[in-house]
This record gives sequence, structure tokens and C-alpha cells, in this order.
Amino acid sequence: LSSLIGTLKESWHHARLLCTLLCGWMLIAFLGCGAPEVRGDPIIYHITEAWLFVVNQGHVDIPSSALTYIPQNQQMLYALGMLLGSDSLAKYFHWLQGVLLIWGSMVLARQLGLAKKDSLAAGVLTASCPMWLYLATTTYIDLAVGNYILAAVYLLLAECRSGSEFGSSKDRFRPANVALAGALLGAALGCKYTAGIVGFLPALVAWFLTEIRWVGEPSRLLWKKAAIVCIFSLLTFSPWLARNYAWTGNPLAPSFISLLGPEGVPEATLKWPDILAKPAESIDGFVSLLHAYAKMFVSLSDFGNFLASLALILGTISTLAAGKKFHVMWPWQLRFLVIFLFVAFLLGVPTAALRRDSRYIMAHVAVFAVLICFW
Repeated sequence: LSSLIGTLKESWHHARLLCTLLCGWMLIAFLGCGAPEVRGDPIIYHITEAWLFVVNQGHVDIPSSALTYIPQNQQMLYALGMLLGSDSLAKYFHWLQGVLLIWGSMVLARQLGLAKKDSLAAGVLTASCPMWLYLATTTYIDLAVGNYILAAVYLLLAECRSGSEFGSSKDRFRPANVALAGALLGAALGCKYTAGIVGFLPALVAWFLTEIRWVGEPSRLLWKKAAIVCIFSLLTFSPWLARNYAWTGNPLAPSFISLLGPEGVPEATLKWPDILAKPAESIDGFVSLLHAYAKMFVSLSDFGNFLASLALILGTISTLAAGKKFHVMWPWQLRFLVIFLFVAFLLGVPTAALRRDSRYIMAHVAVFAVLICFW
């Protein structure tokens, strides 16, 4: 936060309007956290799970409410807020994650070589997504998921970036970057299972393909790095897997609950959309799948995620304007980010990990903001 404040001070003389907009938007969200929680999902389980933990001094297994099995990294922070004060205090933990997501978009923009003023614009664009303000004043968990994923993407991109600075693959190996990236991806999974489809797998694919660009083929070192990411992800995610396995025999409960249990779950719970993990409309055949992709991309604007469409337009125009200088508008760092976005979209639509509102992909919203400022 001190680094963020320092950057805002430095940028003030060059971009007073942007600084005012960003600070004002974050202040509005901060003040909004003072109201009691009234949103649906937080009342149903997010803040309720935190309160159950406080009252019972531990986790509670309630088969009739299968959502007690969801991973609860963020809810544990809310439990701390409830212990110290109230649900309003718990909201500030989510607001802070939103501030860090904005800061992360600014740092990522700097990583792509943008000036401080342009990186500040990326932060303003991230915050300007209406979903950011909606989430920052609630005890949802999606800003935390987005923050962890974006931080992991930044670290993996930094690990790849060193490939352009050194000659041998050994010089590029920074274990701390790789291990921390894995731990952050595991932290995202420990907040929400869908982070595996829109965060963990896309980040690994983008990183793997970018690394191969430097070494020519998957080397032993590259496999070693991938193993480190997976191991540290598992370390930060495994407590919830172990807890659910001990309770139900199904480590991924409530996912696959109809197949792996537990028994005695009410039929209404089994039909809960969050448990079914499938799109609202059935996908049957290749044409139907293409229709689902097209509809999902267009529908993102329904909930304020206009950044995806704007990035596509700007990217196309910039590529055409650049002519033969393709590498100028599409450097390898940017291709890494585009691969990350594309794989998340490709996997997220048919599995319902990506839904119509941008709440499920806040890290990707931040990436879109950076791409827009770059182009």
C-alpha cells in the first residue's frame, strides 16, 4: 500500500485527473464497506460460514447445506473480522484485495514497459469496471481470487522475462518466483474451485508455451519448474481437500457431490447451479459450443465487463496499423497474457467457470485493462 501511495504521489503532477478518479473510486468503496452485508451469496454462505466458524470455534459439517464444503481461505479472513468487530469490518478485507488488484494491474503495466502515467490509466480502467465497486463493498470472495491469480501471472511472466536477459536456461531459474507463483495459485484455489479452470491451468499453459519459446522444447528444467508450481499450489490448497475428504470421502465437495457424495444431501441442493458446474444452457455438439462462446463474449457487457470488447477492438486496430511490425504491437510478454486469457475463455465457458458477469474473472479484467493501455 505504501508503494501504491508513492506511485500515486509521483503520478499526481502528470495525471491529476486519473489520480483523483482512482482515489475517489477507492474511497467510495471504502465508505461503502461501512454498511451491513445485504447481498445474496454472502448472506447465504460467505459471511455465514465465517460466523459459523466463530460461533462453533471451528469448521462445521452441515450436509443439508453442501456449500459448507467450499474452500474457505477468504472466509477465514472474514471470521477474523467478525471476531474483531462486525461484518462491516470483514468487508474491508475484500476491499483491500480490490485495492491490491488495482495495484497489480499497474505493476503489470510497468512490466510491459509502459510509463507510470499509462500504468495509472490501467489501474483506473480496472477500477472503472462496475463489478469492482460492487465486489469491493461486499464479502464476496472474487477480488481475492483475482488478486492471487494476477500476482501469480506476474511472477510467472517475470520468470519468463529473464529468458530475454540471460543466455542459458539455468540463469533463468528463480525458484522463489516459481514457488511463490504456485502458492498464490493454490491460495486462489483455496478460495474458489473455479480458479483452477480460469487461473491455474491457463497460467501454466501460457507460461509453458512462453518458456518453450526460449528453450525450443520442454526441457528437464522446465518440467522441474512446473512440478514446483504444482507442489506449492497443492500445499496451500490441500487443507480444504483433506478436510472434505475426512468429512465426506469427496475431497472436491461440493463439486461432483452427486457422484462422490456425501450421502443424504437434499435433492434441491444437488440441483444448485453452483454445484452442477455447467452452463445455464446445455451445450450439445460443436455448433452449440461455438454459439455458447459467441454468446458468452457478447454477454460479458451485460454486467459491465466492457473491457474485453474494447481490448479486442484496440488490438485489431493496432495490429492493422502496425503493418509488418507485428512484434511491436504483440511482444512476447503480451502474447503470454493473451494466451492466458484465451485458454481461460476456452475452458471456462463449457465448464461454467466463466459466467456472464465478470465477477468470476477479475484477474482477467485487470489484464484487459493493461492490454488496452498498451495498445
